[in-house]
Amino acid sequence: MTKILLFFKGLFMGAADIIPGVSGGSIALITGIYEEFLDAIHSVNMDVLKDIFAGRIAQGIRRIHWNFILPLFLGILTAIFTMAKLMHYVLETYELYTWSLFFGLILASAFVIGKQWEMKKTRLITFIVGAISSFIIVGLVPIETPEDLWFIFFAGVIAISAMILPGISGAFLLLIMGKYHYITGILKDPFHLNSILILMVFGLGCLVGIMGFSRILRRILHRWHKGTLAFLTGMMLGSLRRIWPYKVIIEQEFIGDKAIILKEVAVLPWKIEGNYILSFVFILLGMVLILILDKFSKNKLG
Repeated sequence: MTKILLFFKGLFMGAADIIPGVSGGSIALITGIYEEFLDAIHSVNMDVLKDIFAGRIAQGIRRIHWNFILPLFLGILTAIFTMAKLMHYVLETYELYTWSLFFGLILASAFVIGKQWEMKKTRLITFIVGAISSFIIVGLVPIETPEDLWFIFFAGVIAISAMILPGISGAFLLLIMGKYHYITGILKDPFHLNSILILMVFGLGCLVGIMGFSRILRRILHRWHKGTLAFLTGMMLGSLRRIWPYKVIIEQEFIGDKAIILKEVAVLPWKIEGNYILSFVFILLGMVLILILDKFSKNKLG
């Protein structure tokens, strides 16, 4: 049952990572597996490689937290390869209600995580820094970038680092770097020879990024636990700028049949087209789901 739950949590993380504005790291925090997630990644280390190269293969393999890694990452990969089209469809067809649901999820999650740290002056400052940093990052405008393999590798490093950081969406950073539609387009036809090469380079960048950045984050979290939670809570709240459902597009451009939003402005709910009353229902639904999850989850944060 634990492995099944981890698989579904991985599904939610993978689905979140596809959406520009929602972070898989936020889902890990919401579902109470964030620290265990970082510990599991950290279990793949130099000691494992030393044992393998010394011929102690079984001992090296046993060091890795397979019971956690396999079901979780199987869920993440399943979501990425099977739900890309679905998430695109939902966002294009039910954009208002989808963003409303995620707004409720993240808002309630910030409240739940915020209860984990005691209010002190230094933590409050850390919280504000996290919120401002996230608020600025998610407001950046997408840019044009090269499609060379070295940049695909670099994009993988940056995107995966953001994906494990709550509040910052790896998919959104890909969008900023001009590679979101490029990568998701390749995922629709992943078995073409050129697609395989690009995905391998991107995957290698992701591997380097997750192995490096997760260790830094894990060390910080273990040393300054509540202060780090305060910073992550701020990042989640700051990211709500991107997830705010009620926006009016000011400027956009089309690349093929894809619309790239260059500038948009947040407005009050009743100033947008669509059923904003129903959108409130989806915001409340997202909040209720998180509060229920928080109440019954057996995997609380420490």
